[in-house]
Amino acid sequence: VKLTHIITRLDRGGSAEVAMELAARLDRDRYDTRIVTGHTVEPVYDLEAFSEQTGIPITILPRLRRDINLLDDIAACRDLTRLLKQSQPDVVHTHTSKAGILGRIAAKIAGTPVVVHAPHGHIFHGYFDRFTSRFFILLEKLMARGTDRIITLTDLGKRDHITYGIAPENRFATIPCAIDLSRFRD
Repeated sequence: VKLTHIITRLDRGGSAEVAMELAARLDRDRYDTRIVTGHTVEPVYDLEAFSEQTGIPITILPRLRRDINLLDDIAACRDLTRLLKQSQPDVVHTHTSKAGILGRIAAKIAGTPVVVHAPHGHIFHGYFDRFTSRFFILLEKLMARGTDRIITLTDLGKRDHITYGIAPENRFATIPCAIDLSRFRD
């Protein structure tokens, strides 16, 4: 199965670590995995060493950024679409809101058969003013129409998505993050 993970950046933080660990731990006999990301300033891992060690290529698209910039976002979506048409993955798995929006649009344009999104939380309330929050909720509802599965980290996150009418319950899966406790042992 050809699988492409898309995330805006691999800087230190939970979503980047989850995406990289997930990609690295998939059975290489069953999955041909790649990661597409934007510019990374403080990577969670040495990206070159990660690629060499795991055999997972990391493609950097400079215009794929976390910040909203209409021209860069259009260019990033175009670049993602071109890349997905060229590589023809069976599955696109997007991580976080911005990569989720651009990546899901690109995947649908490119004709990717299966699209999975992991928001790694949400911004439906408490981050922006009421108008901006409603705009993001509307965007997520639109994007969810072309998403085969939305993966939330907790049942509460799943309930929040359902309460806001993002998608029907059968489109969600709750998969908590695993934590490698060996890093914390002496």
